[in-house]
Amino acid sequence: IIIKDERNVDEIAQAIRRAVTDDALVDRAAERNERIARERLDFNKIKDQVVAMYQRVYREQNAKN
Repeated sequence: IIIKDERNVDEIAQAIRRAVTDDALVDRAAERNERIARERLDFNKIKDQVVAMYQRVYREQNAKN
């Protein structure tokens, strides 16, 4: 959904109505959001980042002591 004038209340209301009543749009958004969540929340892809975060926190805590 594209809103050309974010100050136009009627246009925003129409976009919101469409976003919640257009079944095809809702289905596409759900599929897209599910795919994005799977990609971004795949633990195999982010485990190195999680480990690095814990290591950084551990180092910072030890540096304070």
